[in-house]
Amino acid sequence: ATGYTTATVNAASFINRGFEFDLTLNPLVKLGEWRINFTGNASFNDSEVKEIYPGLDRVFVGGFANASNYALVGQPAMVLLVKDYVRDDLGRVIVSRTTGLPTVNPNLTQFGRTSPKWTVGLTPSVSVKGFNLSVVTEYKTGHMAYGRIGNEMAWTGVSKATAYNNRERFVIPNSVYYDAATDKYIENTNITINDVTDFYTGVYRQAETNFLYSADSWRIREVSLGYDLPK
Repeated sequence: ATGYTTATVNAASFINRGFEFDLTLNPLVKLGEWRINFTGNASFNDSEVKEIYPGLDRVFVGGFANASNYALVGQPAMVLLVKDYVRDDLGRVIVSRTTGLPTVNPNLTQFGRTSPKWTVGLTPSVSVKGFNLSVVTEYKTGHMAYGRIGNEMAWTGVSKATAYNNRERFVIPNSVYYDAATDKYIENTNITINDVTDFYTGVYRQAETNFLYSADSWRIREVSLGYDLPK
């Protein structure tokens, strides 16, 4: 009746909680004309999605079909949902008893958050005779990242993973196969994948968990050398 074909609505609501700490030691050390100063800060940030749009069980935030950011009620904003191998109750990869190849779970599996919990900044500096040298460093931790380039490199055969076992057939690490006689999963110690090339261009790329990694990192933000001109 209004004539509108689309509308923008709130997709989700969430709460952020955090703390921030600062420390300044000026000087930290003083030896004659030498002064060593230190400044540090740390922040802790957490969040929780309280609700999403009615009728939805999750909200797509951004990414790819098999690896994306989502908003889920009760989870941090935001989390990664990624396709993984089919695994047993102990987390071991289930492979075919004939081909040695795993299969990919058609359902997305939840993994870590995409925003850091802790951010730490450290700034030491040294001063002597008007010169001052300072370094600004930063550390972030508590989150994960997805690297799409790993998928593309597996397709072209230039990633480190594709050179595993000198490109020869191998047993999938931490894998099991189903034994119908005992109705149990047996540890796989000798069933190798039947084709290395097909594995890396096929099921390996479909299991996007192969391209998840910790986003923890140290970074040097700035290195500065200054001089105070005499009055």
